[in-house]
Amino acid sequence: MSTLTDRRLISAAYELKVAADLLERGLQVFLNSGDSGPADLVAWNVEKNAFAAIDVKARRAAWVRKDGKVNLPQHDSRTGEWLVTVYNGIIHYPTGLSLVLGVELPQNPLQVA
Repeated sequence: MSTLTDRRLISAAYELKVAADLLERGLQVFLNSGDSGPADLVAWNVEKNAFAAIDVKARRAAWVRKDGKVNLPQHDSRTGEWLVTVYNGIIHYPTGLSLVLGVELPQNPLQVA
């Protein structure tokens, strides 16, 4: 049985996974401390002075539409955050985040069995 502490640890691990990936791509990354505020991290491309607030979502299940396509949230229009999903240990960056940050981010399409 999963506890709140287990979920928080998993979420924190995925946030660090995304932060490490963005650092490897040459971005500066600022992590939210104390689990407060809307964004989990902020990614900043110093050379292009481009930044994005990011909320990392850990998913155990994908939303599969009737036509077989997978739905993942991309952007929260209410807060302005980009929603990066980690599903089965793979980071799924939203379409458009590469343009905002000015750096190449992989597009990992979900494969549903």
